[in-house]
Amino acid sequence: MERDMDEELLEDFLVEAGELIEALDGQLVDLESRPGDVALLNAVFRAFHTVKGGAGFLGLSPLVEVCHDAEEVLNAIRGAHRTLDVSAMDAVLGALDDVRRMFGEIRGGKPPSPATAEVLAALRRTLADEHAVASAEAELAAEEAGARGHRTSPQAPAPTAQAAAADPVEAAFEQMLAASAPPAAPAPGAGGTGDVITEDEFEDLLDQLQSAGKGPPAPDSVTARADPAHAGGPAAQASPAAQPGSQAAPAVATEPVEATLRVASSRIDGIMNQVGELVLVRNRLAALRVRVADEEVQRAFAQLNLVTSDLQASVMRLRMQSVGKVFGRFTRVVRDLARQLGKQVELVTEGESTELDKGMVESLVDPLVHLVRNAVDHGIELPDARDAAGKSPCGRVTLSARQEGSHIVIIVADDGAGMDPERIRNKAIEKGLVDSRSALQMADEDVLQLIFMAGFSTRDAVSEVSGRGVGMDVVRSQIARINGQVHLQSESGRGSRVVIRLPLTLAILPTLMVVVDGRRFALPLPVVDEIIEFDPHQRTVLDGQVVLSRRGEVLPLLDLYRWLKTGAQAPEGQSVVVAMAGDRRVGLVVDRLLGQEEVVIKSLGRRLESLPGFAGATITGDGDIALIIDVASLHAHWTALADTAALPVELVPPSVREVSQA
Repeated sequence: MERDMDEELLEDFLVEAGELIEALDGQLVDLESRPGDVALLNAVFRAFHTVKGGAGFLGLSPLVEVCHDAEEVLNAIRGAHRTLDVSAMDAVLGALDDVRRMFGEIRGGKPPSPATAEVLAALRRTLADEHAVASAEAELAAEEAGARGHRTSPQAPAPTAQAAAADPVEAAFEQMLAASAPPAAPAPGAGGTGDVITEDEFEDLLDQLQSAGKGPPAPDSVTARADPAHAGGPAAQASPAAQPGSQAAPAVATEPVEATLRVASSRIDGIMNQVGELVLVRNRLAALRVRVADEEVQRAFAQLNLVTSDLQASVMRLRMQSVGKVFGRFTRVVRDLARQLGKQVELVTEGESTELDKGMVESLVDPLVHLVRNAVDHGIELPDARDAAGKSPCGRVTLSARQEGSHIVIIVADDGAGMDPERIRNKAIEKGLVDSRSALQMADEDVLQLIFMAGFSTRDAVSEVSGRGVGMDVVRSQIARINGQVHLQSESGRGSRVVIRLPLTLAILPTLMVVVDGRRFALPLPVVDEIIEFDPHQRTVLDGQVVLSRRGEVLPLLDLYRWLKTGAQAPEGQSVVVAMAGDRRVGLVVDRLLGQEEVVIKSLGRRLESLPGFAGATITGDGDIALIIDVASLHAHWTALADTAALPVELVPPSVREVSQA
């Protein structure tokens, strides 16, 4: 039982302290640009202090050690014994990196390894500088006091009055101490001096306040929430009683504090899975009710459908997280990379409160890291070059998010040099990624999309940051994996924009059900653009690929009969589903359209998870199994095989054919 309790306490610590650690990167970089922000400095100090306290309670000594040293550096800055310079900030950021590493080890079930020697040495060098300054100041003060005939106390100076006043935690304690402390007898030979609180006493008081809650209540509501008999302390007891007949002031109405409950994400995922199964049962009942003419049954199903939809929406909201959770990581990334490259870069974030499914938020981290690093490395120019171009020496990278209907649009933009389509065109031809005739026929906007091809890079030399030709193709594949689309826009000399368009959630997927050769397939509805009637006479062959010429647009055609190698003859009256494969429109030839249906994605399993062209499987309303088509993957593999006379017979293993026919 005790072990279970310890594990529960450890889990609570990892969650609560982890939130503080996640916020510290951005707070520290903000503090570097605003060193005079005392409230922000105090918030950073309290975060390290809280993590240290929790780690000490759980016996995580390496974590206590590094947090304590970082806290000492911050306390020296709070007390105005040391300036917040680059070396001090580097030392604290290094400590934060070690803390994050230790958290990862603890989450993995391992004891935290000690902090790196370099980090501890940097922190202690910073403290040594502070102690040298403090010692010199103390000697100078002693000399001045001796000249005046006064003696000074050897106690270390307390934090500045400005810092104490700006920090509501310290201010609250100052009020409590002032109200409750008995008057002290004056020291012989000393003038009237204020109360002095040692650092250890202050930390004890800070711990007591933090144990009572995450922060002090607002000044106006302190007494309202306290025990009425002790609300005012001695001052309240000394106040005169209300005179008879005098009307008491009306009580100030306070808004109720919203209660929160911390729940493990695995539990929410479990509920979401059950809701998914409920959706499948609802779809099954929807198929069965067609056979029943009973009006009461129809009304009951309509009510069930309404309740299921509401429950589904409620659980999906539980899974939603703000994209600010991801955006907050990049303040540090931009700061470190700009410093490494000798550039001045400002990161601006917009729409941090925009919400997205938890799984999608986690999937966005790696693609956004690539895009932000590319914006700083490739996009933003060096200060001298920007100045020569009439720009501010400090470049700007903007991360923004907004909701558009059932989609989220995320944009990574920079005001750098932009991209030259002609240079990209020549590089693509040089690397053999596209033939010269096709490249010359491409519009500039289409040429820009070539940077998403594997192996493409405009860098002539490889650096530690980029130039290896990997990254942008990974971005595209990772975004496509979550049914998203990515598109590049750029203007030479003005900057670039990478636009990512994503569905709100992947837990339950709206699809268009289609039939090919008697088999049912599901197309993700977010990528479906339009449906047109198929006219075989509009087909033509361009560069070895079958395309459909329509309204001046050349549309690549993906023939599922050929892909599946069924050997059957396609019927007349087929349709073409126009869908987005990344940033391109492609057409899928299908026999029949069955309509829309919400489905729950099921994994294909280990044997088939790497199968090209399919994202998973689902159970339809009438109990059949339908494969979910991954349009981007299908198009990529189709294009790679376009030069062959015929597609291989065994592109789809027999086991998958059997599943699709089940």
